[in-house]
Amino acid sequence: MPLSPLVDPLDQPIAVTFFADPFAKTKTEANISLRDLVGRVRDTTAKAKGDLPWLKLARFGELRTVPKPPAKIGAFRHDANVLAITGIEADYDGEQIAVDDAIESLAMRGIAAMVYTSPRHTPDTPRWRVLCPCSRELPPDQRARLLARLNGVLGGVLSDESFTLSQSYYYGSVNRSPSHEVHLVEGQYIDLLDDLDAGAIGKPVKSTPPPASASPSMPTDKISDRRMNAYIDSLLANVRNAVDGDKHFAVLRNATALGGVQAKAGFSDAEAVEWIIKALRDGGRDVKDWNAAAKTAEDGLGAGRKTPIDLGPDRERPAPQAAQDAYHADDQGTQAKQAEPPAPGAQPDAPGALRPINPADLEYTPVPDREWLIPDWLGVGYVTGQYGDGGVGKGMTAQALQTSTATGTAWLGYAVTQCRSIGLYCEDDNDELHRRQDRICRANGVSFGDLEPMRWISGVGHDNTFCTFTPDGKMQVSARYYEVAEIAKNHDAKLIVLDNVADLFGGNENDRNQVRRFINLLNRLALDRGAAILLNCHPSRAGLASGSLDGGSTAWSNSMRSRWTLAKAVVDEDGQDNGERVLSRAKANYAPDGGVIRMRWAGGVLVPLTRDGCISAAAARAEAERVFLILMDRCQAQGQRLSDSRSATNYAPKIFAKRPDRDGYGVKEFDRAMQSLFADRKIRMEVYQNKGATCRQMVREIDAEETAE
Repeated sequence: MPLSPLVDPLDQPIAVTFFADPFAKTKTEANISLRDLVGRVRDTTAKAKGDLPWLKLARFGELRTVPKPPAKIGAFRHDANVLAITGIEADYDGEQIAVDDAIESLAMRGIAAMVYTSPRHTPDTPRWRVLCPCSRELPPDQRARLLARLNGVLGGVLSDESFTLSQSYYYGSVNRSPSHEVHLVEGQYIDLLDDLDAGAIGKPVKSTPPPASASPSMPTDKISDRRMNAYIDSLLANVRNAVDGDKHFAVLRNATALGGVQAKAGFSDAEAVEWIIKALRDGGRDVKDWNAAAKTAEDGLGAGRKTPIDLGPDRERPAPQAAQDAYHADDQGTQAKQAEPPAPGAQPDAPGALRPINPADLEYTPVPDREWLIPDWLGVGYVTGQYGDGGVGKGMTAQALQTSTATGTAWLGYAVTQCRSIGLYCEDDNDELHRRQDRICRANGVSFGDLEPMRWISGVGHDNTFCTFTPDGKMQVSARYYEVAEIAKNHDAKLIVLDNVADLFGGNENDRNQVRRFINLLNRLALDRGAAILLNCHPSRAGLASGSLDGGSTAWSNSMRSRWTLAKAVVDEDGQDNGERVLSRAKANYAPDGGVIRMRWAGGVLVPLTRDGCISAAAARAEAERVFLILMDRCQAQGQRLSDSRSATNYAPKIFAKRPDRDGYGVKEFDRAMQSLFADRKIRMEVYQNKGATCRQMVREIDAEETAE
């Protein structure tokens, strides 16, 4: 499934419905990107708020509400008339959190958005709205889930009206207010950021305040609900891990979320403020005014109490199963088989992503078996690098591996685990991948119809960079990475081939920190998918000179749990390539080093050699077919017509067997090759006229290009 040209989420046109007023008796729909929408939101103005128009990231039908007298026409804007959503909208009217703080929070989690101020906004009483586009039109029932993601990122501060399906919002300013602001936030579509579900906060619910006599306590002393403890701990961890420049908003946001559960948890303001201040101190934060920090925490708690948060029912489970379930609760690795592991969403280095494990909880947990796609060669849950010079055959071995895992056939003589796979090939177009696949199928005795479990993607002509780095060292994960991760998720791929690292890594290959973070990004994808990743790499000049075939920085080899090298086996005295290759297991953290597979180009594919240096019978047949086609082309170029009839003087196998360039094959081998090529519809007999007589000659059905890679 080839990727479409990449479009930035802010530049992707989506359906937006505009209403002239809150009565929504008329509507207009436009396909417009958020970047183009900026001008309309910024420049629209009216004398009063009620005169401003409304917008909604959705498509509406033609169903109107029943008009209420004296009105004669009903409204289009109601829940039952929403056909599909193209994004989500949300409103904040708490007058505490500044616009810049909201923008910073969205940017930290990599969410593409537009943030604009409400008509009643002032710098001292901030009010703002957020628009987040979706990657495609979604059913209306998906909106609440996506809005909960956004609410979680913003600390649970969104108004409960934001959760109404058909809720639309004013846009523009009143009398060209100088306080009116419109901003864009670069990032990814919110529906592709599945990691945000872990911190999602749904619609606030009404809650009865605790009795005045309720005695406060620390969460670990009185709160028996495990989820409540974990929730409070996560909020305090967010404060503890807040980066400089985000401390104020981190305190306010997490204090607001803490206030949302205060009634249920039963702690006092003084206790909550003490926890937050302690979290700041534990994080080593340089706070200039601790009294101001405490006041910010108090303000957040007060705002949170106004919009209580429902964390859902208590999910206590009996031991020892509880310990085992807790261990695997958010396990995205090979053992999490019952739930669909999400593709990566937020930046992998987002604060709060680490999860400590208590070994005592593993008392009743079975020790997991190591999972392999190829025993000792290709393991699940991490990146394996395949290093080799250009043209040596890395793309061929990778595509052949996809074929073997799709069909269950051996790969270079090794048994494989049958599974679904995707391959991103940045150096080969679809036609070349098609030709290469044809040769692989013929060598393995399979057909294209057997390959449903595999997908290839040509990245030629696209920017395939997975990540880049800012001058201050921050890693920015691109939309292409998330797009590939989403394809892997939708296809349930357990093998992911990435060819080539030079196209994917947008950093300095000699920067140890950047290299490690890039490999960890891919390791996270492997763990999330429960998949093996084969990453094709070009060696550095030093690696070529030394014969180690490693990359620029030692971090490449050190960060990968497994590394292969593919090299030419030059045996001729004059140093010419004889077509033989050696695949070596140069590094294997979980298997012995030193495994070697010897192979040779035959029939346009790499096939394993037997111990005596011969190729397999299947490979020999493929090679005979390749030689047959070459000789057929040469005869036709010389004007010699060929027949498939054994009694004819121009019987092709007999003609070929007499040629000096027959590569050692005889009539029988060429006859078998001819029959196979007829069966595969590679050649056919064509009728022609010769001096009034009807004759037949052999011609190619298609032009199968015989190239190595």
